[in-house]
Amino acid sequence: MGEIMLVVVGILIAFQINAWSDSSKSRKKEKQHLINLRNEIGQSVIRMDEALAFQNLTLDHIENIVEHVDNDWPYSVSLDTSFQLYQYFAIPELSLTTYETIKSLGINAISSDDLRLSLTKLYEEDFDFSANSIKETERSFYQNVLTGFHVKHLRETSYLGIAKPNDYEALKKNQEYINILFKLKGLRMFTTNALASTRNKASDVVGLLDKRLEDF
Repeated sequence: MGEIMLVVVGILIAFQINAWSDSSKSRKKEKQHLINLRNEIGQSVIRMDEALAFQNLTLDHIENIVEHVDNDWPYSVSLDTSFQLYQYFAIPELSLTTYETIKSLGINAISSDDLRLSLTKLYEEDFDFSANSIKETERSFYQNVLTGFHVKHLRETSYLGIAKPNDYEALKKNQEYINILFKLKGLRMFTTNALASTRNKASDVVGLLDKRLEDF
């Protein structure tokens, strides 16, 4: 009887050791996943910051043109750059590799329910909206509205980074252009604010990841 008890105890100890070993391996894997996610999202935040700087620069150039048109100001050399840059936009490519890899292995590898939910929302909703909806909104307006008008009414010198109207006085009174200008201003403000919102949400998730990593 004593020998049987020893065998049973031995088996139980072996099971406990195996369970501890499996748990330790799972924690190590999860920690590495969290580190990789933190690095990936952190890089996306940097890219969004760079894009936002350009977006805000283009808004300044849009406002410069709007002021000249609204106030019927004479042509100034500052418009050379504004007419070239205001039409462009910057929506960054956001890396999804680490998240997609973890998702393929099983998103439950992230043990914290709250963190798992935050990550899923960030990647599946916020990053997806920025990568697709925001970019398509800007691209569609640029391709379908701005490009055709610019070819007809402005002369670009791309290597100098400038563009000049064929007839500035006529352009200021062109109602189609005024409509385009104000539509672009509203659209650019929307896409810039939406990107800024995604950037802030990503930064918040980085904070959650840092806090979770303190537990390992």
